[in-house]
Amino acid sequence: MGAARTETMGQGVIQISYTFVGHAPDAVAPLRVMPVGDDLRLTGTWPHRDLAAARRQVATYLATLPPETKVRCNFTGRDKSAASWSDELRSPPTVANVFEARHAIVEGRLFARLFGGYQLGESDIVLVADEASDIAEVYRFVTAWATYRLGALTTKDPEPAWDRPFPWGYWLVSFADSEVGDADFWSLLRDNLRSTHLRDAFDERMAAPAPRVVIEADDPGDPDTSYMIGATAALATNARQRQTADRHGADDLPSPSAQDAAGFCDRVFAAFEAGERPPFFAYREGARGPIDSGWRVACLDPEHRHDNDSLRIAPLSRSAVVPGFVDYLALPEGWVVTWEDDAFWTNAPGQEESHRDSPRTDGEASTAGHDG
Repeated sequence: MGAARTETMGQGVIQISYTFVGHAPDAVAPLRVMPVGDDLRLTGTWPHRDLAAARRQVATYLATLPPETKVRCNFTGRDKSAASWSDELRSPPTVANVFEARHAIVEGRLFARLFGGYQLGESDIVLVADEASDIAEVYRFVTAWATYRLGALTTKDPEPAWDRPFPWGYWLVSFADSEVGDADFWSLLRDNLRSTHLRDAFDERMAAPAPRVVIEADDPGDPDTSYMIGATAALATNARQRQTADRHGADDLPSPSAQDAAGFCDRVFAAFEAGERPPFFAYREGARGPIDSGWRVACLDPEHRHDNDSLRIAPLSRSAVVPGFVDYLALPEGWVVTWEDDAFWTNAPGQEESHRDSPRTDGEASTAGHDG
């Protein structure tokens, strides 16, 4: 399937919706209180990007309710007392107090949803992955997206198009319209992700865009690639990179994107283009620009001069022809990775001796020495 059509969803509109039971004091516009079944629904819409100011206005209203009144946020499903909500809403908006994420494993698939997007006037997101996917990586993804979207409220930049691919670690992901999932798909999510709190959450002033579904590139190195529903490959790659960094005691840094630039010596580049896996060494230096991965890859021939004449600039994805090398790309500046004798050897910053790394056999780095 292709990526979703270009559309700007948020426009910086703020929406808030809460439900409670009991007496309803008069509300001042743009707040509105209306009966919904046996409950009372408090809603508000603000045509600006100041979420903190909107939250303070809601906090002031909730402070007029009896402190112990049970109040539910209709966009996250969280229940708190009126007093607790009033205190929380007076604090600056953060990922933790604006969003809520839940997941469920159903019929061999992992489903996760990030709730709270409607507070920003935009879609919630849904992620689908293989059931064996690392749950921690799922929550890192939704947390990163929530951080990005919340941060966008404080900038003057235009809202980004939802279908524009963006890097998540090495991979590329995007979002598709809700139509990629049929009625059974959405029914499965409603039944297993406890999203009933969204029922009757909106009034006629509010926008309720359908959730968007995470999709990932078939080939992250190809800007014209097709996209598949889910994020299984992206999650798995990030998990392996994190395991590699942990195994080496390195800092936990994000991976450069497959489409970021890398420097290759002409011999290695020609071999990679031919699908070959020659011996090489790769080191990471400080990036020289926003799309520079920092990785430099060169052959092991001491007679081959590596200079500007032999340098080739190409997407980092060219190096993926060597299976397993992608797992090392999140190592920070100063690390050296060598591919030789059908094995990877690593040098920590400042170390001359390298050590054979055998993650696919015993899960631990070997202590066998190797002259760098």
